Amino acid sequence: MNIQKQIKLKFVFMMFLWLLVVPNASYATVYFYYDAENETVGNGVPRDPNGVDICTQGCSSFGFSDATVQLAGGAPQGSKYFQWVTVNNQPSVYTEVVNHSTFPISLSLGTTYYLAYFFNFTRINGLDIWHETGQSADKGVELDGSGIRWIISRGNWPCIADTQDHYYTVWIGNPTYVLNPSPIPNCVDNIFGGNQNGYSASNPVQLQYERWYSAVMAVKIASNNTGSVAFWIDGVKIGEYNNIITAANSSPTINFIGMGGTIAQSALDAPAHYRKFDALMLTDNWQDIVNGGYLSGGGNNPPCPARRFRNN
Repeated sequence: MNIQKQIKLKFVFMMFLWLLVVPNASYATVYFYYDAENETVGNGVPRDPNGVDICTQGCSSFGFSDATVQLAGGAPQGSKYFQWVTVNNQPSVYTEVVNHSTFPISLSLGTTYYLAYFFNFTRINGLDIWHETGQSADKGVELDGSGIRWIISRGNWPCIADTQDHYYTVWIGNPTYVLNPSPIPNCVDNIFGGNQNGYSASNPVQLQYERWYSAVMAVKIASNNTGSVAFWIDGVKIGEYNNIITAANSSPTINFIGMGGTIAQSALDAPAHYRKFDALMLTDNWQDIVNGGYLSGGGNNPPCPARRFRNN
């Protein structure tokens, strides 16, 4: 066998071994990423018909302002973030976020998709945004499309225990399609609370205002009972649910990332406040989550406090 043929065969063999060791390396995709670092402070967020489009005013029937780029107080990634400033009793900040070069996204059954971001809800004049009891909740940040609607909501919900004074909590849900019974008694709209690391519907994670946190939501796509969802706050897994339906059809799509939606539903009585976000990412690669620092939290924050049960 001549030397050239030996080299060719060796190359083919090495490529075969590489494919065995790293079978999906060439298929990992970041579908969306935006961190505001390349924007001018004070300007609005991008509205690019061919690229990143963060649409509030043009997408909301309420006509409230789009987010702007800011750097006051610093950001968990880089120096800039994007924020909305609401007014008293504002009912919604409904926003559709896309990258027109990659959306809509045709989802692959059996693949897990990760939505990650940093968030900070800052009060004005010390007025809490949500009530600590009853129904006072936002739609949150969600994956929305054909057969898909998974969301991390925030505030408080009746079938989840009250939060401490001046705290709020988060949970994962599947409204619109309602594909599974809620594991929480007397809960509607597929509410899934915590069930990991000591958290539960009776002991929800407690989040503070004026603090950055990281959030990650993982959705394994399945139109039968082989799917799963999980969510993390500051790298701590709050909830995980396996053997569930996560898509309403066998060819689901993500049409946009939803942000905002209804504020303090159902009273819609939230005072004016700041809603800050940074490094919004949608990917199908867990390593992107690790590399992005989403498991390290939103900064030098102390651990989330354990819930103190009230006497009443």
